[in-house]
Amino acid sequence: MVFGDDRLITPPRANTAAPELISGASAPGSTTRSASPSQAGAAGERDAACPMAPAADGRQAMPRGDCRLRARVLVVEDDPSSGRLLQGKLAPDGHEVHVVGTSNGALEYAERWAPDVILSDVYMPGMNGITLTRQLKARPETAAAPVLLVTAMDDCNVLAEGLEAGADDFLTKPVNTLELRTRVRSLLRIKALGDLVRAREKGGSAGTSPARAAGDAPRSAREPAPGQSSVLLVEDNEPESRLLTIFLEQSCFRTRLARDGQSALAALEAETPDVVMLDLLLPDISGYDLIRDIKSQPRFATLPILVISQETEIRGQVRALELGADDFVVKGVKRLELKARVQRLIRLRHYLVRLSESVDQPGEHAGEARVPV
Repeated sequence: MVFGDDRLITPPRANTAAPELISGASAPGSTTRSASPSQAGAAGERDAACPMAPAADGRQAMPRGDCRLRARVLVVEDDPSSGRLLQGKLAPDGHEVHVVGTSNGALEYAERWAPDVILSDVYMPGMNGITLTRQLKARPETAAAPVLLVTAMDDCNVLAEGLEAGADDFLTKPVNTLELRTRVRSLLRIKALGDLVRAREKGGSAGTSPARAAGDAPRSAREPAPGQSSVLLVEDNEPESRLLTIFLEQSCFRTRLARDGQSALAALEAETPDVVMLDLLLPDISGYDLIRDIKSQPRFATLPILVISQETEIRGQVRALELGADDFVVKGVKRLELKARVQRLIRLRHYLVRLSESVDQPGEHAGEARVPV
């Protein structure tokens, strides 16, 4: 096993014991605007297309799969041109975006405006983005809002410090528009599900703001304990599968391995994992077809899929995401980043399971629940 520059590097072939092997059978047009806190109502007063919209019978509705998660996005950037650039990149998704130039201003605005996601530069004068993240996560009013840190440096130490502070994701400048929009949509999806789960658990009604109800839930309460989460790894390359399996198990994820698409489908029939991690190049079917096959089955429609591939072309990544993958990383990804992305998808799975349990309670109708897929 070789770790170079803290990245996962394919090791040379070695005659060591193989990991457990699963054998199977053969945007609409939109405007971007800035709103003052006085103009912004409660977090629950959203557009009808918002994932927080109540159902006709008064119960809290789940967002439908074809619903764009239009939301309030707070951008914290001391450089005005960079702030406008990020604002413009998010415009096609119809988000309500506000830009503030300081961390202190962001803290004040976030408490009053209740944003659904916060994008912050790491390096800013005064309070930096990591300290800002730590303070946002410590305050009940803002603890539930996902934080996406943006940095001009591909620095593993910065990544580690940011994740320790509570950041939910990272982007490196120059920011790719598609990646930014994809990461934001993923965070919004998890945020919406988490808000609904917590609102139900606290007896919240359709008229209750889930964002406010969620604020007092500690981060640890929203995630399964270490060692309780499982990953199905679909990878036919022996050295890479060995390396990834060792890494996942060292990160306290129970890991099963499938060498091809048919084996992966058989493994899913035997036991549903929390996350599927798959390569796009498989010996029997393509990873794209496997994603489509998994997501076409209703019971697996909300199973998170993380693609880890050599595919560096944006079009290929877009295709995987459009078919139903929840995240995409390129092989050579840093260990901390990969672990953070797996943990985020496990959190998504955890929300879905808890939500399913809540709507199965007497008086609810599980069949009417809708989740974004």
